[in-house]
Amino acid sequence: VIGEVVGGRATEAERLRLDEHLAGCAPCRLERGRWAAVKRLAERPQAPLGSQARDRILRRLVADHAAPKLVPERRRTLSPIALAFAGVAAMLVAGAALLLRAPTHEPIIAEGTLVRATTAGEVALPGAHLWFPTGAALRLQPARREIQLLAGVVEVEVTPGGPGRFRVLTGRFIVEVLGTRFIVRQDGVHTLHGRVRVLDLAGRELALVTDGETWQLPSVAAEPPPPASAPPPSERAASERSSVARVNELRARVSPDAAALLEQARAKLAQGEAETTRQLVAQSLEARPSTRERAEASLLDADALRVERRPDDALDAYRRTAERFPSLPEGELAAFTAAEVRRERGTPDEARSTLRAYLARYPSGRFAREAETELRALEPASTER
Repeated sequence: VIGEVVGGRATEAERLRLDEHLAGCAPCRLERGRWAAVKRLAERPQAPLGSQARDRILRRLVADHAAPKLVPERRRTLSPIALAFAGVAAMLVAGAALLLRAPTHEPIIAEGTLVRATTAGEVALPGAHLWFPTGAALRLQPARREIQLLAGVVEVEVTPGGPGRFRVLTGRFIVEVLGTRFIVRQDGVHTLHGRVRVLDLAGRELALVTDGETWQLPSVAAEPPPPASAPPPSERAASERSSVARVNELRARVSPDAAALLEQARAKLAQGEAETTRQLVAQSLEARPSTRERAEASLLDADALRVERRPDDALDAYRRTAERFPSLPEGELAAFTAAEVRRERGTPDEARSTLRAYLARYPSGRFAREAETELRALEPASTER
């Protein structure tokens, strides 16, 4: 019945019976959410076929056409006109075949998927394609048209014409594009074709990088040590012993920076280790995090509470994140997720209020369409007298 309701094929009576059942059944509410997510993915427009893909398909079809050996010798050579018609026909057939097969074979990448490359590989996202070598680590956010480069290098090709901008986030800068192909490292970006915009973590523009250009993150030069006069040999030996002791003490007390701790927290949360995630988040807040890192830590803490099945605490954490960081992506995501938590708790009135508050604050936000859909689904059905 859930599938019929989500697909719009159920009667009004069936929909009302399901709403009554969902009010007291948390597992079925979760199942309805899964069906709704699949429906949103199915309704998402397919990305257009790239020029390189069309060329590969055309070459393959032309090669298949020339493969049989039973054709007489005088017919093996196609005239230029015939070859042109064959090419056009091949592109039409290939495009139709891909459209028919896309809903069945296109992988669905879950939001927040963590990729740790033990071998070189590639991933197809809606409107983008990624290639990465061994050792790369990525966090994928296809619905947000965003990936986080946690380690290594990634090459990205973005199809022009997609909704909004595609972004690659690193620990120290952001790369933002409309349609191009480029390579991102932890310390810079190289554009293969098109143009990318490099921003700092506060959203300020640092550079525009066009075809064939490279942008490098400025290095911070170490300050030279202050000059000192040479002590006597006995004092020098004592000073060296004292220096060794201080170095050993510092090594024992040294801890990873906030970005590294948050990366570990994300990996633990992906494994379902919510308690360890929250411990790492607490450590990151003591490691001088940036504003963006504080926002991410706050959101991760809320996600961990949700995984621990503590909806009241998770709701408070999402609300704090949304209030403290309203201009950052983490704040917007927290504001939208708070409505999901309220709906899962079986409080549709509060969920509607939260969704309306989200739309009032982010009328053109990344989740505006989903919020409007959820709001319509939560509206009470009118009864005729």
